[in-house]
Amino acid sequence: MGETLIIDEPELNLHPNNQRKIARVISMIANRGVKVIVSTHSDYLVREINNLIMLKSDFKSKKDIIEKYNYDDNMLISGKEVNAYLFCKNGIDEMEIDEKEGIIAETFDSVINNLNEVSDDIFYTKQMELENETASN
Repeated sequence: MGETLIIDEPELNLHPNNQRKIARVISMIANRGVKVIVSTHSDYLVREINNLIMLKSDFKSKKDIIEKYNYDDNMLISGKEVNAYLFCKNGIDEMEIDEKEGIIAETFDSVINNLNEVSDDIFYTKQMELENETASN
């Protein structure tokens, strides 16, 4: 075959659920022998690819999870078939891919973790202040 599909930012203007669907389609295309090159800033797309990598290996409850979340076997992809690169600091770094968790995307994870920490801090600080105000009245 030898076909290559190049997609730049397939997630643009898509709802997060549709970004996940695009990841599934990309995986199915790759499983048919087409080399797929994707440039993305989408955590949703990367995480869905990670789900497909994690589901590729066998484990006891695999069939139940596949049915529960509407996956098909033709969507699942081996981490050995995936390469990921991070373009930063005027260079290109290869990202680690683990069969147990997929692409190790620390660039996304650190931002998400920080955002969650800030949101939690705001929420719980406000809750505590409201509770203290109520208790003192």
